[in-house]
Amino acid sequence: MRLSDVKESKQQSIPPAEYTRSITLLIRDHIYHLEGLWEWDMHCQAVFCSDVLASPPRDFEGARAILFPDDVEKLLDDLNAGVPVFAFRIITSYGTVKQVQGSGITISEREMIATDAGPTAREMLLQAENRQLRFLNEIYEETEHTTQNAIWYYNVVTRETWYSNQYYRLHEIAPQSLNAHLNTFTAFIHTDDQELVMEFRDKSYKERTPLHLVYRIVTQTGVKYLWYRTDWRFNDRGESVLFGSILDITEQQEEDRLLEQSGNEALFNRQLLLQDEQAANLGHWHMNLYTRKMEFSDMVFRLHGVKSNTLRPGLNAFINFVHQEDRDAYATAMKLMVTHHTPPDLEYRIIRSDGKTRHLSQKAKLITSGMELVMACTIQDITVQRQLEKRLQEQTEAAGIQSFVYGQVEEMAKVGSWVWDIESGHIDWSDSLYTLLGLKPRSVELT
Repeated sequence: MRLSDVKESKQQSIPPAEYTRSITLLIRDHIYHLEGLWEWDMHCQAVFCSDVLASPPRDFEGARAILFPDDVEKLLDDLNAGVPVFAFRIITSYGTVKQVQGSGITISEREMIATDAGPTAREMLLQAENRQLRFLNEIYEETEHTTQNAIWYYNVVTRETWYSNQYYRLHEIAPQSLNAHLNTFTAFIHTDDQELVMEFRDKSYKERTPLHLVYRIVTQTGVKYLWYRTDWRFNDRGESVLFGSILDITEQQEEDRLLEQSGNEALFNRQLLLQDEQAANLGHWHMNLYTRKMEFSDMVFRLHGVKSNTLRPGLNAFINFVHQEDRDAYATAMKLMVTHHTPPDLEYRIIRSDGKTRHLSQKAKLITSGMELVMACTIQDITVQRQLEKRLQEQTEAAGIQSFVYGQVEEMAKVGSWVWDIESGHIDWSDSLYTLLGLKPRSVELT
């Protein structure tokens, strides 16, 4: 055999570095380091696993797992025999079962610590794990108290049930003061919600489905609203476990109730305002003088004979409807509102989309909304009022002319007249009658 063939054979027998992986095992106070051609469906170069829940060495980098219970005895036999081929299962920290297998495995380190020389490696790891668990428990206790959240679980196989201390506190009783079982806190559920809650809980349990619901409980200080959530998982022994949590959302529910109440009141007031607008033939609009944002009520559009929101809200949204003779005054008033914050009070005419001319009266007031200035305006259709005033003026002018004509006729005919209101008893004497009597008109009261 050539020397080159020997070198090539040795190179083939040594696994490349990129395919070499390692597993560190902690089994019954023994630590094993196995290195070689490992195959597994995980994105890591090293795995630490044990037959119990334990923490890896501080400098360890890789995946953490637990040995599948059924494979522990055979694995021990293979380790003791020093075989170079291994195949066993592990349970990852995500609860999934993975198959690992390796060939060309070397046990580069096998450490066995005597129990009479102090704590074993297993005991030291368990002590460290317990300290870590206590620390995490303290953090979680504080987190539960701050967030008003609490957790619990139920093992379907062992029927073991556990509730966190915060779970008891949310029900305003001492922690761990009641025996833990599935119905420990059922009596606290509000009577109006109890039947429905039990129905959904039983259905979720039978069908092994998650459950989210909100219900009320009755405590010593009153009624609380809880958000109840559950989910199903498997523990490291493959047992089905129901996990759950509750969250106190009483304040949120109260805020939602007040918000809904405010919304209902706002809707009611809006309906009243709409009714008042229609009865008074009046609309309103307002403008934020800082942002220049304007909003018009539906009635403003109706007053101009157009459908609601058919025009983009703005300073000159309705200027094309303003009568040509009043347009300059209208534009000046609106401009002064923006530049000098002067209320744009004025009367003007518009020509509606149907061709009718209407008289509008606009009155405004400067108000504050928080830190912002707002010009609030009302627009009222006063067409009928102006028509009545015009008709009254015309009738008054006609009556004056008629009275003058009667006076001239009486003077020329040398006659006088009087009118007697029988109901009031008042008598109105004409000026000509005073003249015929040789008196100055209206100088004395005639009877």
